[in-house]
Amino acid sequence: MLGKIVRAVLLASLMGVLQTNALRFVSPAAVIPDLALIVLVYFAHRNGSFPGQFAGFFTGLILDFVSLAPLGFFAFIYTVVGFVFGATKDRIVLDGVVLPFVALFLATLVKILTAGAISGVFSIDTASIGLLGARAWIEIGLTALLGPLAFALMSAMGLFRTQQRGGFR
Repeated sequence: MLGKIVRAVLLASLMGVLQTNALRFVSPAAVIPDLALIVLVYFAHRNGSFPGQFAGFFTGLILDFVSLAPLGFFAFIYTVVGFVFGATKDRIVLDGVVLPFVALFLATLVKILTAGAISGVFSIDTASIGLLGARAWIEIGLTALLGPLAFALMSAMGLFRTQQRGGFR
């Protein structure tokens, strides 16, 4: 399990660094899909809340170091997302198009709401993009639209596959 968590943190962190450095020049209105969030939601759903929290915390910590956000800002947000979407393991089947879209729509919404709550409590002006702004809804839409394709790719590559217990054959 530790190896899966390390792989998830490395992949999500790589996606986070990619989205903060390379993709901001390509995207319209400087709004980009949250690739790290996509990896985290997929991993948490496949492996459960506890590994999702671990992966979310360490991914968020790495994103805190590469961004201008206060230390712990993204770590808290991604830990919450890892816990919430890890709770869907064995309860919801995130295959196909519709459910990954809905899951990532909700995950981005949870991320923005949590960022807004943290920004409000600690008076951080630049940390949140605001829920009612057009940028937030564009990010939610882009992340949700990219989700089914990313989930299908990660599933086809066998990333974070849970091992089935043995039984009679």
